[in-house]
Amino acid sequence: MKDDTLLDKTVKEITAKDATPREKATHIYQWVQKNMHYIAFEKGLEGFVPRPASDILRRKYGDCKDMTAILVTMYRKAGLKAYYTWIGTRDKPYTFDETPLPLVSDHMICALNLDDDWIFVDGTNPVIPFGYNPAFIQGKEAMIAIDDKNYKIINVPVTSAEINNVIDSKIGKGACR
Repeated sequence: MKDDTLLDKTVKEITAKDATPREKATHIYQWVQKNMHYIAFEKGLEGFVPRPASDILRRKYGDCKDMTAILVTMYRKAGLKAYYTWIGTRDKPYTFDETPLPLVSDHMICALNLDDDWIFVDGTNPVIPFGYNPAFIQGKEAMIAIDDKNYKIINVPVTSAEINNVIDSKIGKGACR
């Protein structure tokens, strides 16, 4: 994480009125959702190596690794424990134990540790609320890079139907379209 005045200023502005780590985390995630654009592109090593968060901030777009890089960097600048996390999507049926190879993972997200609770944050989704896990990663193993020598594998919780229910107030309670 290198020093970057624009990145520092942006994080400070986003979290200026926040009293708790959860508020900071939520507002940073919402800012990324609103201001950054997900574009899936892979060319050579660019398909595997995240770009610096300062470049992503200036460009306003990136792939899953880039969205993770900007989230991890912004969270860390806000004093939060955030980590790069490799994960397979619903199309990848492998576990890290069964197949300890890169083909287990085809996606990257951010794992955030708030009060010893793991929250998985996918910066590629522009609408999912903070704290909700996208359906395609629920039940999957997430490999969290704690540092350059240590990792942790955690299963992403499957959200119950009662909790995983969102009502669009514009349509009306109980209405379905």
